Amino acid sequence: MKRKRVSASTLQLGMVYGGLIVAAVNPLAGVVTAGVLYKLYKARKAVEDEEREVRRETERAEFKAKFYRRQNFPSYEAYLASSQWALKRAQVAQRASGRCEAPGCTCALEEVHHKRYPRVWGNEPIDWLVGLCEKHHREEHGHQHSYVRR
Repeated sequence: MKRKRVSASTLQLGMVYGGLIVAAVNPLAGVVTAGVLYKLYKARKAVEDEEREVRRETERAEFKAKFYRRQNFPSYEAYLASSQWALKRAQVAQRASGRCEAPGCTCALEEVHHKRYPRVWGNEPIDWLVGLCEKHHREEHGHQHSYVRR
């Protein structure tokens, strides 16, 4: 029969009641008991946190493996180096007339940004891509930098 897991909050409640019962009989023993039970609670919580982190890492690794299995390219960098990406990039540059598509920007188009990422690289419609200068591309990704306009 599988043993039922006791949550940290249930253990903490037991610690309080156990400390109170012992303290009613002997106050000094109650303080010592409460200290020991608190250390047990913290240790249990640390173990649960570690187990949760291990589960998250396992889930991330499984997702990544599943994600890469369905891709047509071994990596995102390989996709960006492909002729398929070069064609899409050329279509975006033609649509933008070689200029950054950020509002009010007159810089030359330097990079193509994905507004959304497809589940399978190479399947994104052109509408999901936007041509940007380096400054606006970094801003889209939230990078903070000092930029001197050329």
